[in-house]
Amino acid sequence: MAAASETLYEHIDEALRFFYHEGFIPRGYGTFITSKLKLQGQEVDEKSAKDLVGLAILLHDVGKAHSLYQKAIERYEREGVWRSRIVHELYSVAVAQRVLILNEEAKRLVMTAILLHHEYMRLPNSSMVDEPFKADIEELKRVIMELSLRYGLSEHLKLSEIRMLSKHEVRSVVKSLVAQIKVDRRLYACAALILHPLIICDNISAHRHRRDRIPRILEDVDVLKDEEKAYDILRGVFGNHG
Repeated sequence: MAAASETLYEHIDEALRFFYHEGFIPRGYGTFITSKLKLQGQEVDEKSAKDLVGLAILLHDVGKAHSLYQKAIERYEREGVWRSRIVHELYSVAVAQRVLILNEEAKRLVMTAILLHHEYMRLPNSSMVDEPFKADIEELKRVIMELSLRYGLSEHLKLSEIRMLSKHEVRSVVKSLVAQIKVDRRLYACAALILHPLIICDNISAHRHRRDRIPRILEDVDVLKDEEKAYDILRGVFGNHG
């Protein structure tokens, strides 16, 4: 599950569908990101550029497969109170590091976008990882495999590399990536091109399935009367999808 009323498969599928078929690619984002990456010295063709975003969306929430996160969802369904110390994106990054078949520069871009998709103005601390990654590995592989085939991303993945990970392994991946982001401004500038559609697609997908809360991208609206205006703007940009 990605949330109480939404499976992980449903959430990722909706986000990918919005990116490829509704929100971004039909509006020329593939050409846009390709040209912007080239300005930053990243020589990629348009398909490869689109795939980087697709891979980030595909893997951004796989850390939610963590058994303790799943138990927190079950508890939330029973009690209506959210309690979990699992910061799922940190585990998603560790899984991505193992399964992605990309050159090192491209892999760093995808992992950086995944790492920052909830805290994009603040760097997480690796000490927030206080549990090993434990999950139903075969079910997680099935979800990723089916969606990667549907959206043409399977060539970039080696799913046999998914396994349980120690706390040290996860911390090490996060710590190393955070250190690179701090010293490499170009890394963040390029990753932002992936991060932008990832955040939008993530929130659109979550809102379509989880009507109990407004999208996170609208939570900064200070005056409640402005909320409907914000929705109107989103509908105008992304089409009237509810």
